[in-house]
Amino acid sequence: MPEPVRGPVLVAFEYLFDSAADELERLGDEVAVRFLRFLDKIAGGHEDYRRLRPFAEYEGVPLFRAEIEDNVMIYAVEEDEAGDLKVTVMLCARRSAGDFRRKALERARVWFTGAGGA
Repeated sequence: MPEPVRGPVLVAFEYLFDSAADELERLGDEVAVRFLRFLDKIAGGHEDYRRLRPFAEYEGVPLFRAEIEDNVMIYAVEEDEAGDLKVTVMLCARRSAGDFRRKALERARVWFTGAGGA
């Protein structure tokens, strides 16, 4: 039996018609590259997520907010027993798009529990 893949993992929220990856793409290449480089530092352990202030929390999983220009990205960081990190992009939008906290928590409920719709 093959060994499970260890190390950092980066994923994006996907449920029915909602896709954080599509949202990030709509923000443009420059913003996407800057944000993904930042997430790569976290996933790779070069930036300690525990030093960042959580934007919200869902059932013990911290959600963080990153801002680049007029764009807001919400992401979650989970750490397993071995210390490996999983970073999940939950939401990407323009700051003027509305209530990020509510939408991010709705998505977290769907993502982490599989309950309900986004």
